[in-house]
Amino acid sequence: MFADLSTLKKFESDLDFLSHHDPLTRLPNRLLLMSTLDHCIHRALRDKKRAALLMIDLDRFKDINDSFGHLAGDELLQLVAQRLLLNRRETDTVCRLGGDEFTILLEDVDTNENAARVASDIINALSEPYQLANGVPVRIGASIGISIFPGHGNTPLLMLQQADSALYQAKSEGRGCFSYFSQ
Repeated sequence: MFADLSTLKKFESDLDFLSHHDPLTRLPNRLLLMSTLDHCIHRALRDKKRAALLMIDLDRFKDINDSFGHLAGDELLQLVAQRLLLNRRETDTVCRLGGDEFTILLEDVDTNENAARVASDIINALSEPYQLANGVPVRIGASIGISIFPGHGNTPLLMLQQADSALYQAKSEGRGCFSYFSQ
């Protein structure tokens, strides 16, 4: 008896991918971020290293969605994802949490200043103009919250919450900047 299981295997593979990745940007999602962050924390503890979690929120993204529609907003999110992937190290993990929120997990960060340099580079890269498929040029910005391990959080959930708190601090300081988590 012969049965072709290739369709079933492809379906299983697609389902696994979609459960761990954002379908729009194809970046890892929150579920995969939490798993990767947990592994990173354990490795950093073992090797006595540091890590940083950067939470990125796009400034003025709602204006693009409202002005040009959700399809233009989706296209812009894909362009942002591409820029984030271009501006990272091989060891960094770029994720989309949803909406216009992204994270970057920086493994093996020597100092807090290195995380700040990466955050500044990201803010500059994302502030460059984008050209949408309809020919319209658009500009957005980014605000970033930074949580450092060890020192800030020692669990994936705590690091994510602290990066989120730092992000809102950056937004309250006028957007287009980054902020470290602090008590």
